[in-house]
Amino acid sequence: MMYRCKAWAVTGGMVSLLVMSAQPALAAVAVAGDGQILFDGGLVTETCTISVNNEMGSTSNIALPKVSRTGMVAEGSTKGGTDFTFKLTSCSGSTATKAKVFFQGGPHVNSDGTLGNAITFHGATGVALQLYDASMNPILIGDPSQLNQPATTFGGLMGYTAQYVVNSDAVGSGKFFTNVTYSISYQ
Repeated sequence: MMYRCKAWAVTGGMVSLLVMSAQPALAAVAVAGDGQILFDGGLVTETCTISVNNEMGSTSNIALPKVSRTGMVAEGSTKGGTDFTFKLTSCSGSTATKAKVFFQGGPHVNSDGTLGNAITFHGATGVALQLYDASMNPILIGDPSQLNQPATTFGGLMGYTAQYVVNSDAVGSGKFFTNVTYSISYQ
């Protein structure tokens, strides 16, 4: 097998190019720059106090109702809608005036963007928890499409709904528990 190596140096710059080819085993590869991506962002200090359902702190508890399995047979059937809100107050120290919530992926997030039951022994089966925005559009947890939601001015309420959704042909009784991590995007 024959190898050829060519090297070029561009004076006055910091570009060097090394081309190696193995003939005939490797074909030539051409790479063309079709565009450029600019990343523009920043870090801000935690500018607001966050509350979920008027509960301060990094962990909030949302009590879901216990619902009957009756009628929960078809995939996509829902029950037990529970509203919850985020509110940002005492905001200072930043040029940001608006914010939005991003629900992050995690160990209980299903491939369809719902939250699975963390209880595996005697837990409810065949159901997941679907989150919805204020317009009752399903939120795909962990998906960047959430960032298309409008931002809310500080002090305003950001409303959401959580409800059970059937995701299997066999719905079984039992306890349901799950969790999700969120982050606040300041704008």
